[in-house]
Amino acid sequence: MITRISTVSMQNNLINQLANNQNKFYELQNQALTGNKLNSIIDNPTDAAKIIILNNGLSKLESYQKNVSAAQSEYEIMDSTLANVVDRLQRANELANSASNEYNTPENLQAIKNEITSIKDTILSLSNTQYMDMYIFSGTNTNTNAFTLNDDGSVVYNGTPQTGAYQRQLEVAEDTFLTLNAAGDALFGSYDAATQTGDGIFKTLTELEAALDKAGSTDATESSEGFTKIRESINLVQDGIDNV
Repeated sequence: MITRISTVSMQNNLINQLANNQNKFYELQNQALTGNKLNSIIDNPTDAAKIIILNNGLSKLESYQKNVSAAQSEYEIMDSTLANVVDRLQRANELANSASNEYNTPENLQAIKNEITSIKDTILSLSNTQYMDMYIFSGTNTNTNAFTLNDDGSVVYNGTPQTGAYQRQLEVAEDTFLTLNAAGDALFGSYDAATQTGDGIFKTLTELEAALDKAGSTDATESSEGFTKIRESINLVQDGIDNV
């Protein structure tokens, strides 16, 4: 689970700390320069070396500052995107609860299915969110769409997996690195239509679509199976909400 509030808070704290460090370096640099007019290193090698070290340190801090600002912006985009995903899943949960009532007509069930399909399409679009031309849910494969929807209904993850040494990092302080990449398979799952297997949000929503079709069948047994699957999907959609 990505704790959205804590990640943004962490970035704000880092920025404040780096700003303080930068101010200290400016103060030290001004102290080193006060009363010492250096035309060349030969004039005062000791003070000149001190100024070079300070300038190098300041340059590093400015680089760290840029990295933290970039990381904060990316986390904010991620936070906003995942909030939208949760909103759509909550709507899907409401629809699944409504559809579980066996007094629903086939027309009502079809209308609910249409909205579930729309929700899945929206989440697919959100899963391919970009920041600075990078797909933020593709792990380290930031130049590649995180997910694609195939003609057979499969939802394929194209990024690096959540397991393994796939790290996209920015250095935000001396020997301190912030991991940015979020593996989409951990957040959204996938679905293989040929084998009818998968996991996560995309599997749940795809199977809910199929269950709604079954529930609207004129065959009593098939319809009953459909309603059973709809009821099962309620907890699965909630699991998806909890995982985001």
